[in-house]
Amino acid sequence: HILLTHLQNSQGKEAVAFASHYQHLVYYAHALEILLHTVVEEDAQTNDHDSDNEAKDGLLPTTIEFLDHFDDALDVVVGCARKIEMTRWPRLFDIVGNPKILFEVYIVRPQPICWTLTHTTCSPV
Repeated sequence: HILLTHLQNSQGKEAVAFASHYQHLVYYAHALEILLHTVVEEDAQTNDHDSDNEAKDGLLPTTIEFLDHFDDALDVVVGCARKIEMTRWPRLFDIVGNPKILFEVYIVRPQPICWTLTHTTCSPV
């Protein structure tokens, strides 16, 4: 709730500073994914998507800008996109960028490590 309040009040620097203290936590990326999901759903409920300027205004672009400060940003966007309704995708990808390009970046980057019993490399899918 603190991050969301900072973002709603256009306090991006404060949100980044606050979140930076917690990025070492195991479920940090998941918490950011929940934040993005909340913002995407709120955005869908409050916007009619009939204005060309919408992609530049509002909480969703502010949240994406905030996420870009962290290494987990792409994982967060991909995780959120997989779980939201497809009707939300156009607005999300208008802001985060072309999904094909994001996918290509996602699959060619170094593989994250899964902390499972076998300690194996995660697959990007």
